[in-house]
Amino acid sequence: MASLFFFFFCQLLLGLGRSFVAGAGQVPAMFVFGDSLVDPGNNNQLLTMAKANFRPHGIDFPEGPTGRFCNGGTVVTKLQCNNTRTKSFEYTPEAFTNLLIQQFGRQLKDLYDLGARKFLIVNISPIGCIPSQLALQGSDKGACVESVNQMASVYNRKLKEMVDQYNELLKESTFLYWDVFSFAFNVIENYANYGFKNQNTACCGGGEWNGRVLCLPVFSPCQNRSEYVFWDPFHPTDAFNVIMSKEAYQGNLQASFPRNVQQLVES
Repeated sequence: MASLFFFFFCQLLLGLGRSFVAGAGQVPAMFVFGDSLVDPGNNNQLLTMAKANFRPHGIDFPEGPTGRFCNGGTVVTKLQCNNTRTKSFEYTPEAFTNLLIQQFGRQLKDLYDLGARKFLIVNISPIGCIPSQLALQGSDKGACVESVNQMASVYNRKLKEMVDQYNELLKESTFLYWDVFSFAFNVIENYANYGFKNQNTACCGGGEWNGRVLCLPVFSPCQNRSEYVFWDPFHPTDAFNVIMSKEAYQGNLQASFPRNVQQLVES
């Protein structure tokens, strides 16, 4: 019997074409834990300003606005096998990173004790490159904010150490580590090779780099959305998510087996 598949999208931010996965469902269920980068619309019924259930969000999604912070589908939408932010100002970056790793490790162990055996662990993307940070930090030429990316790298390094440890200790489980940071950074830096024409300005938003104001109904999004890496100040476009999900499913996320999500769900 196919095992349940747990997908952890580890972001610290508020952070459709057809799926390329064909055939019958490979797992009975996929549980996704993450933030607005993977949210399909859970915020719609909550008392919060963080909503995306209005146009122009979903402008390229068959069902229209669903609550996804994207012009189309999220990376999880693309990856489907056919089927509260934490305040950190009380801690130093190092202490906060350790706290996150400790709590995340306990949560993974709890799920393991409940029977979960297959995990896709996703690290933090290069958040110093998103339009929001470019605007906030006053980037003149659209260069990524190195100090912000460095903090993400510290977390990612410790996350990888934890994943390696769990793969060693919990022999009956498989933890596949997806280095989104490196892959996404490469796409951003070499955007033209992936068919993009703009790697730092959001398709929809306001202010510098369209990164200071969220995508609201009063804004008209760019017409050539497939040429943009970023949809709004925080989130990537449908086109970017297609590239990312294909890498996760068919690429080489690590040197040893399983190398990708396809091998993970089939193992």
